[in-house]
Amino acid sequence: MNRLNSVATRMGPDLRDAIEAMPGLGGVVLWVKFLDSDDPELIACTDGIHVEVGPLYDKYDDAERRFIVLHELLHAALAHPARGREMERRIEGFDPQLYNIACDAIINTALDGVRGVHITDGAVTIGELLTPLGYWKKDDNPAEVVRQWSSEALYHLLEKNRERINLRALGSNGEFNGKDLTPSMGSSQPAGSVSIEDEIRAWNSRLKAARGSLAGIFNRLVCDLPKVKTPWERILRDFLFRHARRKRKPDPSRPSRRWLALEGDLREREGVDLPFDRATRAARTGRIALAVDTSGSIDERLLKRFAAEVAAVLVQTEPMLRLIVCDAYVHQVQDFSGREGAKLLRGFEFKGGGGTDFRPAIAEAAKWKPDLLIYLTDLQGGAGAEPAFPVLWAVPEGIVIAPWGKVVELIK
Repeated sequence: MNRLNSVATRMGPDLRDAIEAMPGLGGVVLWVKFLDSDDPELIACTDGIHVEVGPLYDKYDDAERRFIVLHELLHAALAHPARGREMERRIEGFDPQLYNIACDAIINTALDGVRGVHITDGAVTIGELLTPLGYWKKDDNPAEVVRQWSSEALYHLLEKNRERINLRALGSNGEFNGKDLTPSMGSSQPAGSVSIEDEIRAWNSRLKAARGSLAGIFNRLVCDLPKVKTPWERILRDFLFRHARRKRKPDPSRPSRRWLALEGDLREREGVDLPFDRATRAARTGRIALAVDTSGSIDERLLKRFAAEVAAVLVQTEPMLRLIVCDAYVHQVQDFSGREGAKLLRGFEFKGGGGTDFRPAIAEAAKWKPDLLIYLTDLQGGAGAEPAFPVLWAVPEGIVIAPWGKVVELIK
């Protein structure tokens, strides 16, 4: 309680009330500094280290101020400012206000219905953003929908569909929309801060420690929790090595080497027979099917990087690789293997450009009975039923929802 008593004058009483509404956030408060501002146009903002409130904050009623407090604390705890700076570092033409709106919508929707909290008028919700794009149905439960989205995924969806959403109206409809992540994510990190990666890692660790006391809100924000991302190249290689190894099957005609080494000694010393252990023999090389969506949604540079990673594993493990080039129809099917296959794959010219349907490529792969299908796509198409073999969707950053199978994000 001493820590709360030292909080800046404007926010102190409301912060104590907000933590009564959501006690688990008491641990988050220890990592945030609270400041008052004289900026006459400021309600509240955060850079991930500080939460600052201005004179406009006082015009709201008690329940709305508690909402503003929790809103800013969740921005900090979810490392939204750091994640925004990290995205800008990689994405040309990154729009910080659009990212701020995506973050606001996720937090506002997650806070809807929290006891003692009232969302301010005009505050954007995820339903407002998804409805024009066809991602929101009439009877959808906001708490269920929001848990499927990360701020990065929502940003990429909004960026791709700018012409279908009146973002200017969203930004002006609520005084709070798209204006509370500071400093502008076009410059440097906040003064005195750690690196972007360390800031995200720190909040990831803190929230793990607080997960029990914040289970309710974390259940809604499960996709937007800050994560220390493993490079996609490492994830891809792990999958490939696991499934590309030469397959083995039992050989009933001969015992294993272990059985031969132990059987006589065990009978002589212990007077017991060791249960027969069959040897195994190589059955066939691993089979990897690689389907590439050429509908025009995959960046060519990213496509070449992806092909180079697959080719590198092809050299080391020498599985059979079947390449299936497809948009709404299968255009090319070609088999590769070994070093020569890796060389051909690196220089392969991908053709296509039509619509997107995953079912023809999956059906083509099924004829071959692969050990793994990797599908390089943006997941904007029909997938049909899950096949009998495992599927790894390799998708551009921000697309994390798949009908089934596993997803690896190809971060540029």
